[in-house]
Amino acid sequence: MKPYRATWLVHQLARRQGGSRFESAPGQMLRDIYVHSVEHAQRDPAFRWLASYVESTVPFVQRTHMAFGRRVAHEGQGLLLPLKMLDVSCDAPTHVSVPGVELRPPNATERTLFAEHLRRTRLAAYVEALDLGPGSLDFGEAARPWLDAGLERERHLLLARRGDTLLAMAVMEVGPPGANPFQLLDATRLFPWDGAGRAAFPALMDAARQWYAARGRDSFVFLAEVDGDAEAAGLQDDTSGARPYLWLIPASLSADFLQHLHQQTGNRLLSCNEKEPS
Repeated sequence: MKPYRATWLVHQLARRQGGSRFESAPGQMLRDIYVHSVEHAQRDPAFRWLASYVESTVPFVQRTHMAFGRRVAHEGQGLLLPLKMLDVSCDAPTHVSVPGVELRPPNATERTLFAEHLRRTRLAAYVEALDLGPGSLDFGEAARPWLDAGLERERHLLLARRGDTLLAMAVMEVGPPGANPFQLLDATRLFPWDGAGRAAFPALMDAARQWYAARGRDSFVFLAEVDGDAEAAGLQDDTSGARPYLWLIPASLSADFLQHLHQQTGNRLLSCNEKEPS
C-alpha cells in the first residue's frame, strides 16, 4: 500500500506451511510476491521509497531485509531504524496535566520550526519518506487518494509548549480499519525538541488516546524510535523481546533488493519454525 506521497509499504508477507509443494522451484512463491509488489509500486511515477516494518529476529528477515538494509544504510542511501511498537489502549485515559504546559495544534510558524527541527535531527530519508518535511507535513497530498476512494486517512499534529518554549510534538495518523493486521496506519510518533521535552510525553499520549477514541478506535500503536521514549510516555514495554526495525530503501535500489532476495531464497528453503511471529 501507499501510505505517503512517495513511499510504498510492504506490510505483510506470510508463508503457508507446506505451500512449497505448489512451487516449480524453491522459494518461487516468495520471490513472485516481492517482484509483483515492487512492480506494482514502479507503475507509480511518484515512487521514491520502498519501506517495511520488519522483525529482525526472524532468520529470513535477517538474510534479506536486514542484510541489504545494513549495506544500503552504510552507503548513506537508506535507513534501518530500530524502534518499539507498543499497543496503547484508548479505554482509560489518565488525564495527565503537566503544570504550565499547553497542548494545541501548531500554527504555521511552529510547523515550520518543527520541520526545521526534524531536518537537523533526523536523516533526510526519514523526513522525506514519512512526509515530515515542510512541503508535506500537512498530509493533504498523501491522504487525497485514500479519501477519493472513500477510505479514511488523516494526520493530526499536537504541540506541547510552556510559554514561548517548544517542548514536543505529537504526530498522529489514522487509516482505514483492516488496512493491515498490525494497525500501522493508526500510529503516533512523539518528537521532543530536547531532553526536557519528554516531560510532556504523558500529556501528549493522553491526548492521543482521546483523539483515536473520537475516531472509533479502541487502541493505536506508539512507534517509540528513541530509547527511553516508551518510559517517558508512561507506557510499559510489553514487546516480549521483539526487535522491529523501520526498513527504508530508495526506489532506485528496489531492483537490487529483488536480486539480493532472489539469491537468498534460491539458496536455502525456510524451515517450518522460521515463520514470523504474530
